[in-house]
Amino acid sequence: MSDQAPAIQPQACPKCGAPAEQHKAGSNRFWVQCSKLGRQGNCSAIGQQGTNKKEAIAAWNKLK
Repeated sequence: MSDQAPAIQPQACPKCGAPAEQHKAGSNRFWVQCSKLGRQGNCSAIGQQGTNKKEAIAAWNKLK
């Protein structure tokens, strides 16, 4: 049995319901955005950048 909590996962897009995508640039820039952002569709949902995955996912999951 593990003492670790399950990894936090990004929720579906709060604007259109599409799956979320995690992105990374450099060693400490992470963010989550809608999979239908830009060329894949017309949704504009993008979360705040974080210095790690957990921070970026938490910011995304707070979007309304």
